[in-house]
Amino acid sequence: MPETYEAYIAIPSLSRSFDLDIETISDGFSKSLVKHKYPRRNGVNIEDLGLKERTSTIRVYFGVQGGLAPYEAHFEFIEALKATDRFILGHPVYGAINGKIETVNARHDDREDCVEVDVTFIEEAADDEPEASRSVDDAAEGALFSGLETELPALCSLDAAAALGAEGSSICEKALAAGTGVAAQFTGVSVIARAWVSRTDSGLSWLDTKLIAISQPATGALAAASFVETLPGRVAGSVARCAERYAESLSGLRAFPARFSHELRAALDNLAGSLGELKSTAPPGTPRAVAEDAARDMLVRQLRVAASLRVSLEMAYAFRADQDARAGAKQTEAARSFDRLGNFLSPAPFVPLLTGDDIEAALREAQAAAQAATDAGRGIQSVKDAAAALADHARGTLIEAEKIYELDVDGVQPLHLICVRAGLPYNAAERVLAINPQIRNPSFVRGTIRMYKA
Repeated sequence: MPETYEAYIAIPSLSRSFDLDIETISDGFSKSLVKHKYPRRNGVNIEDLGLKERTSTIRVYFGVQGGLAPYEAHFEFIEALKATDRFILGHPVYGAINGKIETVNARHDDREDCVEVDVTFIEEAADDEPEASRSVDDAAEGALFSGLETELPALCSLDAAAALGAEGSSICEKALAAGTGVAAQFTGVSVIARAWVSRTDSGLSWLDTKLIAISQPATGALAAASFVETLPGRVAGSVARCAERYAESLSGLRAFPARFSHELRAALDNLAGSLGELKSTAPPGTPRAVAEDAARDMLVRQLRVAASLRVSLEMAYAFRADQDARAGAKQTEAARSFDRLGNFLSPAPFVPLLTGDDIEAALREAQAAAQAATDAGRGIQSVKDAAAALADHARGTLIEAEKIYELDVDGVQPLHLICVRAGLPYNAAERVLAINPQIRNPSFVRGTIRMYKA
């Protein structure tokens, strides 16, 4: 008898499991390939659609001397394999594999009271009801609220405790009166703590003066944010509103996400740099100078984290708008451009989509802002979550989205011939026409057109 291994097959829904002696016959998978052929062109283009199902064929032994399962156990085993439930194969090499049983073949040897059962097992790649994925803008908004309402105030409290000790923690826990300055509400603290609070208050006032010319957006994302009325909450609210107003001042660039994110990040970086130049007027090295510089550094860190969260949110909005535009483009492509009599139907105008370079450039800017925020405060998980959501969305878009480029047509040519020469099947002309509403007669095409990459 060939060498055998110990394995198991479990049926979770029936709470049954069988310990088995098996021989592995084969394990493997195959590729799902589509071959595209074109007229007057040698060879084929091969499109890889991924992997087909993975299969494992095992031989189970019952009644073998020294084995796990007696001969009589195979009756119950074969009966259980008739179930339509999901199985778990405890493979001796690859571990637990979820899937279904495809075929069962039993060979008996009554003289030896043993039986060999060949079982073909097909792995199931995903759950029957996969969890719905969260949209990129929802993920970015969730990270923004988590960062502004929870993590930024916590970071401020940590900085205060590092600079002032236990007194810093008590300062950050005190509830503040609305509409009253920060420094005026801390009269019974030490001189060093008052210097830290006063520098924080003056830094917030300095930020407010930078925003006089920028109107507060009426429907901004911060309208739903809730900041605790403490010193850390007031700091987080001020830097968050600052980042939002700077973004609003650049709203004219939102149609160009990479440039928009670059300009926003540069503006907020410059603001943080200017804030960092507000050094203490006290003699260097004195307790007052150390406390004031610590308050200044705290505000710089807060602003860098708020800037990263804002850049990520704006890029998430841009990616979501592009996703909606792609869905609209698919609907436009499904509509015909000419009726049965050949009359032009004036399709909906093509909405420009983000190219692969646009998406990658915008993602680089968001990741650069996230890196700066991580350097400022490594415990800020919301920055990492927002960056991860953007990267996941961009990766999926770059994989699924077809590439569109501009093609200069020499002379006058019919559209179906242009498609064939570009490596596309001739019947792709209808889809190409959908993204070129300026083409009035597809038999006479000239100039520059948008074209799908083969």
